[in-house]
Amino acid sequence: MPRTVLIVDDERDTNEILASLVRARGFEPVQLYLGAQVIPTVTEKKPDLILLDLMLPDLDGFAICDQLKRNRETNLIPVIMVTALQDNGHRVAGVRVGANGYIVRPF
Repeated sequence: MPRTVLIVDDERDTNEILASLVRARGFEPVQLYLGAQVIPTVTEKKPDLILLDLMLPDLDGFAICDQLKRNRETNLIPVIMVTALQDNGHRVAGVRVGANGYIVRPF
């Protein structure tokens, strides 16, 4: 069974770039474009890693990460924030909600 990476980004081009990078490294991407889909998909697919955009049209990435990290079933899944927000305040906020990493776009 291939290891999976959940990619959550509403920008289709960015989502596709991340999916290509994931595939090139031998992982299976699961692509989402809305935050509301994250929790049900994580419950069903149990990904090995989550690449999470902070600025989604329906939900805030910080809130999603916080919810994942507070749940005993999902708190050990690494979450990497992927965003254009570059200031240290956003990085600190990511750490506070349990993010395991922070990647700034463009990459």
